[in-house]
Amino acid sequence: MKIIRSRRVPASLKMPVSIPVPALKLPRTMSFHCPEIIIVVLYFIYCVIHTCSATEFAQVIPKFATLGKLCDYGVIMGLLCTYLMYGKIRMKAGLGICVSAVLTLFAAKFGHSMTESVMLMLFMLCGIKLKSDLMMQMFFRVTTFLVAVTALFSIVGIFHMDVAINEGRAPRYYFGFTFTTYVANYFFHLLFVYFYLRQKIEFKDTVIIMILNYLIYKYTDTRAVFYGVILMVAVLWLSQWKPKLFSLKLFGIGCTLFMPFMAGLMLWLCVSYTLRNRTLANLNEALSGRLELGHRAIQKYGYPLFGTDVQWVTGRAGFERTKEYFYVDSSYINGMVTLGVVIMVIMILGFSLMSWKAYKNKNTFLCIILLFLAIHGFTDPQLISLKYNPFLLLLGKVFLTGDDIQLDGKIKNISDYIQQILRKWKKAA
Repeated sequence: MKIIRSRRVPASLKMPVSIPVPALKLPRTMSFHCPEIIIVVLYFIYCVIHTCSATEFAQVIPKFATLGKLCDYGVIMGLLCTYLMYGKIRMKAGLGICVSAVLTLFAAKFGHSMTESVMLMLFMLCGIKLKSDLMMQMFFRVTTFLVAVTALFSIVGIFHMDVAINEGRAPRYYFGFTFTTYVANYFFHLLFVYFYLRQKIEFKDTVIIMILNYLIYKYTDTRAVFYGVILMVAVLWLSQWKPKLFSLKLFGIGCTLFMPFMAGLMLWLCVSYTLRNRTLANLNEALSGRLELGHRAIQKYGYPLFGTDVQWVTGRAGFERTKEYFYVDSSYINGMVTLGVVIMVIMILGFSLMSWKAYKNKNTFLCIILLFLAIHGFTDPQLISLKYNPFLLLLGKVFLTGDDIQLDGKIKNISDYIQQILRKWKKAA
């Protein structure tokens, strides 16, 4: 009988054999966190719904208004849920969230639109969890696609090609939107995001941008955007040729104080406006009646701390409206009466602080972008609109964290980006 003696098996052999696998190190732009992804998805839904609401898509999609309301409520609930996923929150951020919650409740109660006010405040707060450039990339690509498709559908005849004929002005084409200036304003704000991500300007970019800018101006006659784009491109080139000029402390101080100055100037002009002052009357005419409309809004609604329910009268005479036109285009006056003095002051101070941090971090392009946001906000309302201005989402990050406000941006130049889109369309066809 053969006896087999047992031997003690080494402990190393009892353990399962593991094969060493090299760690996969994702680039910074791919290091997404769950709250960030949720915020980006919710902002995607918001941008799609609210951009389409200003196009003929809203007329051809059944029950679009109901769908928009449901999406807004879903976005608000989603943003509230993201706070539960924040984990540890520093004392400063926690106090800021509490204060912002109180301001949101006041804005919702007294403001012009409860859902818009709540979403604006929640998106601004949720911005403290943005680490990568995913949100900016999403806004740029989705908005570019929606604007391009809407304009294309209008050109080929799927949508109506409405034209506004005003005395003394060239014909203004709507390109599938509900107003002639929408294409131009989307173009301007897409350039803000593009250069924020790109952080440089090249000759190919300039050529394509100038061609698009001229075509948009020719068919929409939106002069403020046309000259604004030219001036911004020139300043961006100057910042690359003469960087020392933009490293001066005077430039940083000027950027920081520029938006409060523009807001104060517009408020003073609107308060002081009278037909008896020839200079203000001529300036009002040059600004297409903006001073007179701002003056009327202040006389009617005053200076509400947390906004008021404003009754705007917009649209084409005889079509969308039957009463006298009444709408304030200036972001500063519009925001003051709809969102309130408190929230508008916080917003302006936030952009000023963003400019100072950008200067300290030697982010010249962001400083220039914020300068032109302030200039554009002087005459147009897009500064306080989430569907145009994704930089609003960075305000919470500016106030409540010590992080660099420049997200990690990786985007090719605009000509390569257009070629990439064309190649994808050819493959799909």
